[in-house]
Amino acid sequence: MIIFTVPILPEGEINTLCENCTIVSEGKAKMIFPFKSTVFFNPVQEFNRDISVCVIKAFQKYKNLLEVQQNHSGKKLIKQSKRRHEALSGEDDTETNIQSDFESKLMINDKPDGKIVILEALAATGIRSIRYSLEIDSVYKVIANDMQPHSVKTIVLNAIKNGVYDKIVPTKMEATNLLNLIRHPINYRPDVIDIDPYGSAAIFIDSAVQSISEGGLLCITCTDMATLCGNTPEVAYSKYGAIPIKSPFCHEMALRILLHAIESTANRYKRYIIPLLSISVDFYIRVFLQVFTSPNEVKKSFLKKSYVNVCSKCSTFQLYSIGREKRPNVYQAAPAPIGLQICQICKGSTRVGGPIWSHPIQNSQFLNTCIEEIENNPTLYGTSRRITGLLHVVSEELHDCPLYYVVDTIFSFIGSSVPPSLEFRSAIVHSGYRVSLSHCKKNSIKTDAPATVIWDIVKAWVPKAGDISSSQATKMAAKIDFTPIPSQIPESVKNRLTRFQMNPLPNWGPMKRGKIAKLDETKKKMAKSP
Repeated sequence: MIIFTVPILPEGEINTLCENCTIVSEGKAKMIFPFKSTVFFNPVQEFNRDISVCVIKAFQKYKNLLEVQQNHSGKKLIKQSKRRHEALSGEDDTETNIQSDFESKLMINDKPDGKIVILEALAATGIRSIRYSLEIDSVYKVIANDMQPHSVKTIVLNAIKNGVYDKIVPTKMEATNLLNLIRHPINYRPDVIDIDPYGSAAIFIDSAVQSISEGGLLCITCTDMATLCGNTPEVAYSKYGAIPIKSPFCHEMALRILLHAIESTANRYKRYIIPLLSISVDFYIRVFLQVFTSPNEVKKSFLKKSYVNVCSKCSTFQLYSIGREKRPNVYQAAPAPIGLQICQICKGSTRVGGPIWSHPIQNSQFLNTCIEEIENNPTLYGTSRRITGLLHVVSEELHDCPLYYVVDTIFSFIGSSVPPSLEFRSAIVHSGYRVSLSHCKKNSIKTDAPATVIWDIVKAWVPKAGDISSSQATKMAAKIDFTPIPSQIPESVKNRLTRFQMNPLPNWGPMKRGKIAKLDETKKKMAKSP
């Protein structure tokens, strides 16, 4: 296994590359793209890059509070890993020499306290890595990796032009091979790993959870939303080990399926995750989470997972855990749910999806740190208004209530006009339950109210909904109070923050996959032809 570290380009080649180039400014970076039609770059993803910079900067402030969570079992694992690496290195002198060369380039042993190493496994143009090195003061080194030669040359060129070549470590390698190589010794492991692929990140999860440092930050994007939202459940199961259901709440379910897949993979190596921020925006989902090592915590993993029962007609859902704690440190499978084949609301047939991550997917304290960071440096981020709005909406969510209802869908099912959002949410609060908005979809609500209560409120609002059965419908209808509660207007609405942005460009989206490999193959065939 060889790590290809890329040397600095000669001045003549730099001048050649800069001819007929395109210049793009984003954040503090000024990027030169000499291979306009070959190196993948999506300008719409500026929001993704902005929020990633914000999160990593906030993480540095936040992680000081987490050092106390480094438990004794984690320290033992580090010692065992070091001993294992020493034993293996004696058997393979070639790998030892390669790692020594890589270490001399990275200078890991000289890393000052408080500094971090970031690895971007799929760097493409390198704009994200260069922005990290320019905009995050605590960055020591950024490993910018891509397996395409043109992409790596673009990374080197822009690192030189932006004056950060001393911080950028460009490598040309298949991403999973690089991640697997830096697992040992333990001090090779980066503090942050960023994986932003075109499509699914499933093939990178196994190597990523092993390669991240103890308590490090893992940033993962998936753009295969058709699969994660239930269009091809058999494909989703093969990639993520869970079955999605086509439903109004499919985008949050996609987030929870991805977290389930990461947690299940980490558990195989006695590691577990703590989600910090999970967002569904535009055409992708992105999660930011920490990875820790603790065999005892791994045992509790199945307490954080649930199956989802969804009605195929009215989309009512119900979660049931796959495990329970019988008594301290004694676990068993949860009892089977009774009577879930028929929907209690509309008598429609139901489907089972999952398992999904059913514990909180956001961390309130971390969110506050992110909001503080973005509000203190609004001019640094081109999409600061949208980030501010999104983070506030996420912070206002009920983090202990998985999934959400879409009010439009509920009333569309019964063929009724939709009531004012504030009045509908107020009726839930008057009934003794909590409610919030969701960042995943406009006009959606998260609540701890049972489905029967939600539909009792619907029945009270729409008299013609008498075909919807509920055990307490008659009693509840007389008690429903739709009087608006001013406190149910979220601060993000009061302050008119940008919550759901319009499409930034016509015909926008994830764009086409890069075609460098195909172009290189064509050139080789042309060279061989007579």
